Amino acid sequence: MPGLKDLKSSYEEGQPEVKIIFDRNRLASSGMSVGEASLAVRTALAGNTDVKYKEGETEYDINVMLDKIDRSNSKDVANVTLVNRAGQQYKVSDVAALYYGKRALADHQKKIVSVSLLFTVI
Repeated sequence: MPGLKDLKSSYEEGQPEVKIIFDRNRLASSGMSVGEASLAVRTALAGNTDVKYKEGETEYDINVMLDKIDRSNSKDVANVTLVNRAGQQYKVSDVAALYYGKRALADHQKKIVSVSLLFTVI
């Protein structure tokens, strides 16, 4: 930057991130709520252990999620299939805007992102 010398920043890039902004009007027209769509995406990508298998006295969690090949790329999020109560299928990209990037590292305890700049004015 002009007029500054020895500029140093504490900014560090974090993990890749996909931000999904659901369009409430498009979801409503598709017969879904934000909560339903969000839960479907979360289940598809991270899994869900609500299903149990019982053998004798032992109960096992069954984790239901997309196959790894279908969730290995951040662009796969746009293709996650959402199903409304009438059984109609939509892709996330039909009802949401998606943004791809990297988040700044944050103090996850306080949910604060801070960036310090050190410089000498010349």
